[in-house]
Amino acid sequence: MISLIMGLPGAGKGTQADLIIDKYGIKHVSTGNIFRGAIAEGTELGKELASYMNGGNLVPDELTISILKEELSKDEYKAGFLLDGFPRTKVQAEYLNQMLEDMNLELDNVIYVNVSEDEIMGRLTGRLTCPNCGASYHAVNVPPKVENTCDKCGNELITRADDTVESVTNRLEVAKSQTLPVIDFYQESGKVIEIEASGKSVEAVFSEITKSIG
Repeated sequence: MISLIMGLPGAGKGTQADLIIDKYGIKHVSTGNIFRGAIAEGTELGKELASYMNGGNLVPDELTISILKEELSKDEYKAGFLLDGFPRTKVQAEYLNQMLEDMNLELDNVIYVNVSEDEIMGRLTGRLTCPNCGASYHAVNVPPKVENTCDKCGNELITRADDTVESVTNRLEVAKSQTLPVIDFYQESGKVIEIEASGKSVEAVFSEITKSIG
């Protein structure tokens, strides 16, 4: 099975990705991890990648696809894989389609975990973090035993700068401008499995995913 999982920030796709790879015995493909591996291995593509990343520059789509193709050619991916975090744009989706075609592979489905923006806002703006030990909480869903106090070390909890209403609103607008055109692109080929996850538990969402995948 070759799948792609997508969703806006806070939709819970990372949690669902972990459940999917465990159930179906496929590899989790994260471009970030692949980039780090290519650089560590010192391949020619890895060296080229490092020249961009060390300079703080964006990695060109063509290079990303070349590194991805090199990675997916390994035997460990023959049983299938789940793409997560790539493609982020329609252009990248087109590159990916061509790469898979060149490898005689085909994307089986695109799992779109759809959660309402109101719920995402509540999830992200309610997050609390301990600046001392890194423990995470949620004001509503997973509150600390004592208000604004870390259960583990007693330090005062904070709301991260990127979890404010203004910051989350901006992140969602950027994500929508990238994610929705990619979803539309795959809708044209009938690949999208849309899972309405608003107000549902992790288990309920995963059950819907497995029923849809088969």
